Amino acid sequence: MLNVDWGSAPDWLQAVGGLFAVFFAAWAVKVAISTNRHQARQIASLEQAERGREMDAKARYASNVAGWVTILPEDQDSRIAVRFVNSNPVPIYDVTVFVGTDRGSSRVTYRQVGPTAKTRRRYLGRPARALESLLPSYVDGSSVLDSGVTWIVISFRDPAGSWWLRDARGRLWNDDTESQAMIRCIEEVLDVSLAAACSRRD
Repeated sequence: MLNVDWGSAPDWLQAVGGLFAVFFAAWAVKVAISTNRHQARQIASLEQAERGREMDAKARYASNVAGWVTILPEDQDSRIAVRFVNSNPVPIYDVTVFVGTDRGSSRVTYRQVGPTAKTRRRYLGRPARALESLLPSYVDGSSVLDSGVTWIVISFRDPAGSWWLRDARGRLWNDDTESQAMIRCIEEVLDVSLAAACSRRD
């Protein structure tokens, strides 16, 4: 009969303890990985929320800037006007105003446009004259506005250095650089010009 040496009790305890240690280490690694993933998701969520708050704060400033085309009283020399509002307490900079109809478009630039809080709104003369020159002489202002062929697009930089575009539908877009803002602006102008031209053919 073979003599089998099963070892002593301490050896068995040491072996079982080693096995438990391996299982515990594997469980600890799994828990650590799961915890790290959960924390990473939490951090990403917090960072996204912070970016959202920063964007909202920036957009609140930009949302106080708007422009639109309106009708002047019949006793005025012009039929239409371009009104502009900057209800912030400080100016906006590098302002570009694009205006157009189905007959073409024009661009007017301003180095800065100050707050309009006291006057509530102001008229922009050069864009209005440019828009007036694009209108047929036989059409009155109300007919032009009702036709929907007039449009205005505004690009500007806020005091913090962010670039903004107020498109022809009144939506607000943010860009990091002047070149990005200009590309977006040109794309928007081409888009509304094409839409106006198509509506004229219809």
